[in-house]
Amino acid sequence: MFTPNQLPIAGEVRCLATDHEEADTRLILHAAHAGGPVIIESSDTDVAVMAIFHCRKVKFQWAILTGTREKRRLLDVTKMAGKLGDNVVDALIGVHAFSGCDAVSSFAGKGKKTHYKLIKTDAKCQQAMNSLGNLFNTDEVINLCEAYTCQLYGQEDGSDINRLRYKVFIAKSGASSSLPPCKESLVEHVKRANYVASIWKSATEASIDAPPPINHGWTLENDEADYSIKWHSGVLAPDNVIQSVVCKCKKTGCMSNKCACKIAKLPCTELCGCLDCQNAEDTESDVDANEDSDAESDVE
Repeated sequence: MFTPNQLPIAGEVRCLATDHEEADTRLILHAAHAGGPVIIESSDTDVAVMAIFHCRKVKFQWAILTGTREKRRLLDVTKMAGKLGDNVVDALIGVHAFSGCDAVSSFAGKGKKTHYKLIKTDAKCQQAMNSLGNLFNTDEVINLCEAYTCQLYGQEDGSDINRLRYKVFIAKSGASSSLPPCKESLVEHVKRANYVASIWKSATEASIDAPPPINHGWTLENDEADYSIKWHSGVLAPDNVIQSVVCKCKKTGCMSNKCACKIAKLPCTELCGCLDCQNAEDTESDVDANEDSDAESDVE
């Protein structure tokens, strides 16, 4: 205590000297150092997720004061962690980063409720999301996250995201909003989520020693640390899919010079509505697409 004529003396706390770049992780570091019950005032979901994850490391109670004006609420973080259980809490940081946050994109039509439902009910999904952020290297987590993403899009026993993407593409007639990412895009997404999760999981450590974001889902545009997201590597799709040429030949087996695929010099695909097709990828034809013909078109 201090008398009215006394002032507190401030001094350096060496164990709090840190390389953290974000206030979010510094809040967690200072809360862990407090040594007694702590109320963290923040409306940021990232902070709440980190608090639930890290509160198990201390022997005192944590709470979060969140909301604005008359809607302010005090959340008992320690109680929330106990109610969720260790398996879910262990996966919480990974799934929060993977499902989308300030630095990581989200999956179209797959909100956080869908992700959280998976980790609450499925042990393999818990394992996949728990694997994120344990190391900055992603070599050991790519396959787990690929299988998780297949399950996110409804294929419980699948582990090949490109095959699943193809199936959805055919079933949805190419509706891009419902497609899962291709493998090349997913790998870069996993790298970004893992990088962010690694920093969050190290929040109670004074030194995170995070490597530069380059090669972790970002690219460096110039020498001034201007990082851009690396959305994918390689090609996004085969040329015949990108060009999106389809036909609906019903009578000529796609051998007519009126067949849209033949005109584009492309083989027919499963997207076409043709019958008895002879223009498959391994079929050769002597018909010249530019040849004049009086034959009636059978394109509907």
